[in-house]
Amino acid sequence: MALELKRFFRLRQQGSQAFRLLSAAAVLAIGVASVCSNVIVHRFYTRWDLTSTGLYTLSPATLATLASLREPVDVTVFLSHGDPLSANVRQLLAAYGGQTHLLRPRFIDPDRDPATFAALHAEYGMVAGKTDDGKVTTDAVIVLAQGKRKWFITPENIVAYNQETGASQPRLEQALTLGLRSLESSEAPHVCLTSGHEELSPDNLGPEGLGAFANELKKNNYDVRAIDLSPPLRKNPLLDCNAVIVAAPERTFTEAAAQSLVAYTASGGRVLAFLPPALEEERVQKSGLEPWLTVLGLKLGQDVVLEGDPELRLPSGIGETFFADTRPHAVTEALARPGSKVQYRLLVSAAQSLASLPGVTPGTLTPLLVTSPAGFSIENPANFTDSARLPTANESSHRGPLTLGFAVEQAVKSSKQSGTSRTVVIGAGNLVWSRAFSDPAWAGNKLLVESAISWLVARPHLVSVPEKAAHPSGLALSEAALSSLFRYVVLSLPISALLLGLAVLFRRKQIEDRSRQSKEAS
Repeated sequence: MALELKRFFRLRQQGSQAFRLLSAAAVLAIGVASVCSNVIVHRFYTRWDLTSTGLYTLSPATLATLASLREPVDVTVFLSHGDPLSANVRQLLAAYGGQTHLLRPRFIDPDRDPATFAALHAEYGMVAGKTDDGKVTTDAVIVLAQGKRKWFITPENIVAYNQETGASQPRLEQALTLGLRSLESSEAPHVCLTSGHEELSPDNLGPEGLGAFANELKKNNYDVRAIDLSPPLRKNPLLDCNAVIVAAPERTFTEAAAQSLVAYTASGGRVLAFLPPALEEERVQKSGLEPWLTVLGLKLGQDVVLEGDPELRLPSGIGETFFADTRPHAVTEALARPGSKVQYRLLVSAAQSLASLPGVTPGTLTPLLVTSPAGFSIENPANFTDSARLPTANESSHRGPLTLGFAVEQAVKSSKQSGTSRTVVIGAGNLVWSRAFSDPAWAGNKLLVESAISWLVARPHLVSVPEKAAHPSGLALSEAALSSLFRYVVLSLPISALLLGLAVLFRRKQIEDRSRQSKEAS
């Protein structure tokens, strides 16, 4: 009997040791499997986009852009935790992060961390303020930074809202991919602003200055510099510029300055010129740019354009401030509202007409801005400054529709850029005022100027990222739906709760009666 007991305990001890060894092996196997699964997940990162519109599915253009990144990019997001855009930005940045490790996102809540926000606001030179309820706002909600180069993304770049249909269209992927491509460019394009002929000054931050436009260019990774063309020129200073802007000169260009533009255009240069009428002795004076305009096949009307259609002109004035129409071109495509055939409106003030020279075909001439058929122009606007009588079309030799702007493309023999020169000439100066970049009512003017710059230097606003489908914004309820909701909340829910309570009470009473009867029977 004793031998049997010893044998039993020996077998039990051996079984316990085997069980311990098997348990340790199982734990080790589970640990190895966990490590291997984490390594596999890390190396083969995959996300599934279950949204109905594929909101977080990256396009091939975005994937190619992320694959081409060479240096790290800091992505600073200035959004409150409760902001409706915050979740979309986080999810899309996570999708971007799944394709590259060179993006370094950072989320700053302006309301919870005002000190950090203020420091970064000063570093990036952003405009900030507070709303009436104390919320901190900024003109940029996302900043992409790579070394000294920066790219700013505003709320308008993230989502487009259609007031007519009440639908919102996501544009965050387009904005992020465009910013990354712009940062990866070898160097910032040089944009030169001519001076010396009383042009609009980039130092003027007033509503009719050029300061806001110059700041917008700098924020979008352009190198902005002023070039004085008034002194005698030994060497053409414009040849090193990627684009030249002539911003509403009030004094006649010298012949040497005009010839510098001629030589720059002949070398494949890109020019954006705003040429409003300048009065001298009650008449519109010559701009001095006639030699350059002749090369382009254009001529200025030396007049002031007025709009005769009362629905397009402003009530004040003699009709010199009005809404202009556009013609199809790459420069005007940005004016189309997403999901609608309606375009942003262009407000033009104090403009002169432009026309193509007969028999001259130097390249491709495309009208951009035109008046209505009721538009006309006058050569002596000073005659109506102190008169209560408004000018009429019968007093004009030029009747609408009049052209206010042209886009010109010319093939050149020697070019450092792409073998063609590009020029945009607009006979109005108010399109580039700072007011257009701060007042939402002037959004069409801002879009036209930005699109013109992008077309000139071949940096389109939207990269080849497909448009996301628009979806209803918010909850829209009709009168019938509101009535149904009222009946459901005020009547149906309380009555249903009352009936359910009565049923429970009746059921409990039945159970208690049965229990009492069974006790009495026993």
